[in-house]
Amino acid sequence: GIGSRKITYRLRDWLFSRQRYWGEPIPVIHWEDGETTLVPEEELPLLLPKATEIKPSGTGESPLANLHDWVNVTDENGRKGRRET
Repeated sequence: GIGSRKITYRLRDWLFSRQRYWGEPIPVIHWEDGETTLVPEEELPLLLPKATEIKPSGTGESPLANLHDWVNVTDENGRKGRRET
């Protein structure tokens, strides 16, 4: 035959980045003071909100970035944060 042996188990996993764009959120909140925290364990697993329209955000983020009520959060002290999209 004309084929040759080839090792394929070293291929990089490209699937994760594709899934990230389409809504596999990492449960992280970026706060306005620069701190980054994990979403509280009692909120896991993350349930995504229902979206009536799925359009690109225009910023390179996933369509979840358009759901401002879900993305923007405030903690018990009034500190504002933004969920990872």
